[in-house]
Amino acid sequence: KTAAFVKGCLAFNHITIPSIEDTKIRLDLLVTCGLVGLKNMCLPQTDTFLKQAIVIVPEVAGGNGGADMIAWVGTFCGLLVVVPGSPDLGPFYLMNGLQKALQKWSEEEEGGNAAVSSMMKASKKFAKSKCLLLMLGTCSSWSQKKLPYAIPGVDSNDTLYGGSEGYMEELKQLTEGIVAEVVADIEAMEGDSSMKDELVLGLLDCLIEFFQGPSADKMIKSLAKKMMKREQESGGLDKKGWFLKIKQRLGLQTDQ
Repeated sequence: KTAAFVKGCLAFNHITIPSIEDTKIRLDLLVTCGLVGLKNMCLPQTDTFLKQAIVIVPEVAGGNGGADMIAWVGTFCGLLVVVPGSPDLGPFYLMNGLQKALQKWSEEEEGGNAAVSSMMKASKKFAKSKCLLLMLGTCSSWSQKKLPYAIPGVDSNDTLYGGSEGYMEELKQLTEGIVAEVVADIEAMEGDSSMKDELVLGLLDCLIEFFQGPSADKMIKSLAKKMMKREQESGGLDKKGWFLKIKQRLGLQTDQ
């Protein structure tokens, strides 16, 4: 009886949510419905709601400096940790879709005069990169033998794929693709250098805290050297002991 009631409620929401004009409210409701579906083991419904959310991401306004999108992606990625992959589309199809949707979102033109439009575009690019860093945290969770949390009765990717070689290789490609996109965004960023510094330090922190192995060390070393050079040129950047973390991880000297 409970299952039938839940499915009925989800079906009602599936029909009515698209009629809501505010895209942010729609996004929040779709993720909530996805979570309800997952907790009640309604996996097809969960899949439908989350895919529907990804589709409308490019429609969201970039107001508030993109902070609303960053917060939403954080919630979405937290749910993705335990959402099972698809036997047909692969274990990371939703994350791949989100990455593409965020790219489209960051490229959407905002209204206003040229100066306002340029400022909005820069803030959306920055917000998109912050979202990508959140996605790296989810990738780190997927790389673990046992996920940090689970939904009772739902077999997540750690159970379905068991860290198989193919699974780990696909995850490696996804992770490296996200890192490469963040690095490209940083290199293309113009204007406020503090935004660029924040992204570089955020990426370094993700790599240091979440990832191990030669590939991660290589990326960390490359980024660290760039940041150390910027520190020498501008000074006052290292406020959180970032370079000490790098030194401990790689044995780098701060004067390199």
